[in-house]
Amino acid sequence: MLTGATAVCVTLRLQGETIARAEGDGAESLEAVVTRALASADAKIPAANDALQQQARREMFKRVLAGVEVSGERLPLEAATFAQANSDVKHGLEAIWVEVGETREVIFPQRMMQSGDLPAAAIVSSIALLSGDPAIPMPGVAGQELGDLRRTKGVRVWRGPVVQMVELRAGGPGLLLMRSSRVVELREVNLPMLRQYREQLIDHIASRVARSPDGSQLFATYLPFQDRADSVASALQRAVLCATLVRSGDRGSKLARELLGDVIKFDATSLNEPTTAAACVVTMAWLGSDATLADESWKAALEKTRVVIGKSHDGENWAETVLPGSRAMVALAMAELATTFAVDATREVDLSRARSGVRSLLMQATPGALVTHMPWLGYATQRLAGEGEIASAPALREMRAMLWERTIRAESGQADLEGGIVFGTRDARDASGIAGPTWSTARPVAFAAAMLRDERLTDADELYPQLSKLLPSMRFLRQLSIDDASAFACPQPKRAMWGVRVSPWDQRQPIESSAMALLAVSEAVTSIEEMGRRAAKHQLETSDQPKSSPTK
Repeated sequence: MLTGATAVCVTLRLQGETIARAEGDGAESLEAVVTRALASADAKIPAANDALQQQARREMFKRVLAGVEVSGERLPLEAATFAQANSDVKHGLEAIWVEVGETREVIFPQRMMQSGDLPAAAIVSSIALLSGDPAIPMPGVAGQELGDLRRTKGVRVWRGPVVQMVELRAGGPGLLLMRSSRVVELREVNLPMLRQYREQLIDHIASRVARSPDGSQLFATYLPFQDRADSVASALQRAVLCATLVRSGDRGSKLARELLGDVIKFDATSLNEPTTAAACVVTMAWLGSDATLADESWKAALEKTRVVIGKSHDGENWAETVLPGSRAMVALAMAELATTFAVDATREVDLSRARSGVRSLLMQATPGALVTHMPWLGYATQRLAGEGEIASAPALREMRAMLWERTIRAESGQADLEGGIVFGTRDARDASGIAGPTWSTARPVAFAAAMLRDERLTDADELYPQLSKLLPSMRFLRQLSIDDASAFACPQPKRAMWGVRVSPWDQRQPIESSAMALLAVSEAVTSIEEMGRRAAKHQLETSDQPKSSPTK
């Protein structure tokens, strides 16, 4: 018997696949639950017909890994609606008990994480199963909501905290997890770790590229616990990814050239869409004008995008074809066309249009709204300022200060969320109703990292205080990546490794999340390296100064 436990779940896995699961209440010993799980696994693995098969079967069992979840005190879930359950249950941290009449079921966090079910969906499925009638629970339907079923069908639901531990290797020590992941410690985040993480992110992105004679394809979203890709990335997604790859260095730039080259060659019509055209221009500019103009097909694509982007803003207003969420990327492309790819005959007009587009976004945005335009609007302000002063520096500094105010701190009680940024109000929730930070933290943090090495945006005496505020967000992004510990339940660990999840409770890996995390980490590495060079230069200059003679 486990003291204080109200339920226990033992899961056995072989190469990421669940082969057995057994559950027990607090009155049952852990050994008894493990024994039942082993018996279930033994029944599922094919019987041996000879000595050779028996040996193979024994070797197979040696590779089985165990995971244990133990729940503590349970509390009634009083949610009136199924949707409210998503808010009330700490997804990934709490188990859910569902009772219908005399039947009951316990749903542990790992099961929900692996299936992709939110608490509400898990409760709906459980009520349907226990009642034998899938039409009884109907979210959003009067009389069939959770509160209604509590009164009319005797449905009762509880929730309770769970401690989770897994084996990463057979016979090895158990590792304590939080939301099915190891908690990355802030002390682990340093320059060597960030350099390595940058390369690991590129590894993951490269693994999602499928090459063929008709051009490369990129998986848009990967579901690591199901080993399934649910769609192919659009030209826009690929073009934005290319821009982030270029900022990561030579290796990323090589992959960006390949991917963008395929967009230009095999998906040229996509360049008629302003945001896709803009992302292509930005990638070309960051790769370098010489590389772009040396290739005739790229040169032709550049001129095509110049026309498309020229119609996006008339110097006063944005075209209806450019959605508000895309305007920052288009503004950055306008800035690059007016500078990196400037045409003498239209240089002043192009600069005026680009400045007008950037100014319109800055003037309409509060510090909170400014975040939604990052990092692209931040880059645009730097590009247009050249070596001069950045007029919007006070607004950008204010935005950065607001970011750090909204950063979740270690003392929050949820260590895996440290460094994540909550946008909007403190209890802001995502589309599913769950409160907490997501991969969108990477968007503004990418520019906050770039601000470190711009003396117009960060004074010398601010460098290390600002770096100390940035590092927790780097920790959070690393937390979102699947690593050796969180890959324990993935059928194809190598395919899932280092991909960035939507959030600690949402295991999906959109290509955007890995792309923006790569951009943020790359900017942090570049800025920290620049800080090191400045410090070394200052030390050298100081040591070269003649020492004053002592007075007599």
